[in-house]
Amino acid sequence: MKKTLIPESFHVILITAVVLLLYVVALIFPDNWWGLHYPAYLGGGGWFMVLFAIGISSFGQNYSLGEGLAKSNMGTGRWGWIIVLTIIAGVFFHNMPIFLDVYGDASTMISDPDYVMEEFTDFHKELIFSFDFTNLKLGSGSISAFVVWLSYTREISLGEAFQLIGTTCGMGYVFFMLAAVFRIAKNNQQSLLFTLIVMGSPVLLIFCGHIELYAPVLFALAMFFYGLIRFIEKPSWITGIVVFVLCVFNLKLHISGALTFLIFGNAVLIHVLRSKGKEIGWRNFGVAFLSIFFVAGFSFYAFVTSSIFGTRTYTEENLTDAIFLPIKSSDPAPLDRYNLFSWNHVFDYFNMSFLWSAIAIIIVLVALIFRRKKINWNNTLVLTSGIGLIVFFVVFFVLNPLLGMLIDWDLMSIPAVALIVFAAALVAESREEKEGRSFASYLMAPALGLFLIGLSGIFVNANQESEANRLIAVGKYSYKTYWIGASATFKSGLSIKKDGERYEELKDALVELEPYSIKGKDLQYAAFVNLMGKYHQFVTLDTLEAHRFYMLSESYDKTLLPNMYNLSRTALALGDFATASRLAENLVFNKYPNEAEAIDFAKDVAKKAKDEDALEKYSQSQQSVSEDEAQVVFDLTVEHFMNKEFNEAQELVANLVKYKYPSERKALRMAIHISLEAGDYEASRQYCVDLLKVIPDDEFIQKILHLLNTSEDKSNIKNYFRQS
Repeated sequence: MKKTLIPESFHVILITAVVLLLYVVALIFPDNWWGLHYPAYLGGGGWFMVLFAIGISSFGQNYSLGEGLAKSNMGTGRWGWIIVLTIIAGVFFHNMPIFLDVYGDASTMISDPDYVMEEFTDFHKELIFSFDFTNLKLGSGSISAFVVWLSYTREISLGEAFQLIGTTCGMGYVFFMLAAVFRIAKNNQQSLLFTLIVMGSPVLLIFCGHIELYAPVLFALAMFFYGLIRFIEKPSWITGIVVFVLCVFNLKLHISGALTFLIFGNAVLIHVLRSKGKEIGWRNFGVAFLSIFFVAGFSFYAFVTSSIFGTRTYTEENLTDAIFLPIKSSDPAPLDRYNLFSWNHVFDYFNMSFLWSAIAIIIVLVALIFRRKKINWNNTLVLTSGIGLIVFFVVFFVLNPLLGMLIDWDLMSIPAVALIVFAAALVAESREEKEGRSFASYLMAPALGLFLIGLSGIFVNANQESEANRLIAVGKYSYKTYWIGASATFKSGLSIKKDGERYEELKDALVELEPYSIKGKDLQYAAFVNLMGKYHQFVTLDTLEAHRFYMLSESYDKTLLPNMYNLSRTALALGDFATASRLAENLVFNKYPNEAEAIDFAKDVAKKAKDEDALEKYSQSQQSVSEDEAQVVFDLTVEHFMNKEFNEAQELVANLVKYKYPSERKALRMAIHISLEAGDYEASRQYCVDLLKVIPDDEFIQKILHLLNTSEDKSNIKNYFRQS
């Protein structure tokens, strides 16, 4: 490497320094800088990544990194390089799955990741091949049905099916993205730079076993941009038809695929106009198209979806009403904290952009600020991809991420593909410096430095402790800007923390978030307080303290059903029959957690309160509870047990014993096992006694009962039961 000092490298150094300074800030203050804070959750490793990036970006500019590659081009040899990198990426994706996937709709896409599908119906087949574009959930339905088919035909679990899709689509994404940017590259130096950009993009986390639809979406988008580049290089009917089919495929997988038609339409129009001798560039074509786009877009936003004073809340019925963020939300506080032009949203979108590609951002900023006269802005690919990036950027800025940008980052990562292609086009169309250094040469050092930082999200989410700490921070930040499900995110992080650390995290969160809370209408803070009540009820076994927190939770929101459930139990235990009766009636009305259990509890309250009228009413209701209701209780019991939520499972299994479902013997054996896991040995002993009344000669249960009566260390009994 020839040592040179190039003054013009200052432009890249300056923008890179600003970006790296933001990463340092995120290391020190990670809570708010969620788009840059991944290294902060890797301990010393994170500091090494950022310091390495600073070091190589600073001192690397003194060297013409990869300058020798600028004089050569791989030609057809690039395909071997692409295939090798694709295989490496596939191995990496497969071995770095997200430890606890709570992002996007992962928790609702499948209820049991370990379940293996036992049938594949005509309904699933129709979903896979459906092209009903009036259905906004066409993509999720098609991909879910494909997951079912994969699980059924390969006899693998649903979770494994999603992981296989993630790995496969990830390999496809890497293959077509590299193929696309390599066609743009003018030499091997640019190819190496573009490789670092593609392989170091944070969006790759989507391919690490993520239980969502976005792995196929990004794969399809990469194919589209590769096809688009081929069409721009050599327009023809054949390539045009191929690209149009790819547009249709993108639209089938996700509604944002409609934007590919706009981008492809631009490329076609530019080709037609230039073939007729028209001068086409940003000043005429770009301004005209974007003007039409903004006028049409605003009309759709304001008059079709009525989003100016729209809502942020949604149901299945009004989903289209909440598809865009309102300029001024019609929702009452605290949902009014987040609007289209509010600081919270602008700052979140700023954070989100760093989860696309930090080095691509540096390229675009340097080009716009310092190199405007050194780039062929009217090049067809620069013009087309630039307009495409603006379209994606604006649409996703207006889009309402229903669970918050921090959780719906997968959805909000879609513009990353357009950004990477545009950045590559800018580098390829940039003139060399007078001193002989190329734009790519200046960018090599920052790209090397930011490569590991870009992958830090994968490392964090693959590690239990790192992901737990980040989810807790993200949950608290989401609450401050008030997003639906913020408490659920916090709870997920808490669930994978070490037992001894959970109480302190929860206590600190309640103190930190209390200033943002609103009494009487704050569902999310009510959920945070409810978690503290559950801690005292099930961990410290302090019913009175638990009751106090449940009452406090109710003061923030009276409609939170889990709190209603918990409070009803502690009220009954403390002899507060009036409160227990009121809550029991609400639980029956809402059929929570299911109709059978709600009625059974209401009966129990009525008995203890000696309310004969209520007892008769609930007894009559109980007679109408079908076997299907009992099956719901059974499924919930199994779900809690598999999640190691043994206290909750123990409460539910008591109902199965009463219903004798699925049989008296099965229900009692389940109750014994769950009680053992919960450490409630007295309940286990009583269930053993009850089972032996039904089956007196059950030698295994006789052995368990003997151990419960005689063993000093009863913790080993559950291991004995498991081995059975």
